[in-house]
Amino acid sequence: MEYGEDKAKTLLQTIYPDASGDVLLAPMSDFDQILLDTFGTTANILFLLQREVKVYDPSSLLGLGFEEKQDIASYYYETNDAHYFNVEVHNSSWGDWDEGGDVRCFFPQGDKYGVVVTYFTGEKKFLVKADDKSGGGAGFYFYADTKTFEDIWCSDKSRTVEEYFRDVYNNPDIEDVHLHSVQLMESTIQDTFGMTIEELYALPSGL
Repeated sequence: MEYGEDKAKTLLQTIYPDASGDVLLAPMSDFDQILLDTFGTTANILFLLQREVKVYDPSSLLGLGFEEKQDIASYYYETNDAHYFNVEVHNSSWGDWDEGGDVRCFFPQGDKYGVVVTYFTGEKKFLVKADDKSGGGAGFYFYADTKTFEDIWCSDKSRTVEEYFRDVYNNPDIEDVHLHSVQLMESTIQDTFGMTIEELYALPSGL
């Protein structure tokens, strides 16, 4: 017999004078009934339910999980899983982006590099920039309609923009680093939100 059981039984017999069987089980029956009346299920089934379920509304940016970030003139979305990335949708009423554009994504590439891809809806072009967190970097424009690119700069004069980006991605399977950079943004937007970049930009904020 555990310590205090007699006192517990005495107290419970006062609370449940009509209880049949072991009076110590009476509160458990009440507990089960409360859950059934409130949630329509048992404690065991309730415990097995997912702890958190995100509800997405694809009709607005806020419904998709974006947050207002007026300090960067953007609606901001990020994921913190193993494949981190973030997405920003520009709100011109909050200010301008230094290099222009309407939608941009940031993709870390290992511990050393980061890639930012910015899309300009009016011109249908991408600005792709990479940096090594030490002041070095490279960049180019990619034009969606013609599938052509224009290299802008590379901090290392001994290398081309293509060579720099090959070091960034460090993946010999990538045949075209210019196209790969653009497809990285396109596929991320499509896979995450189920729409194109332009469709994402066209969404209302949801306020």
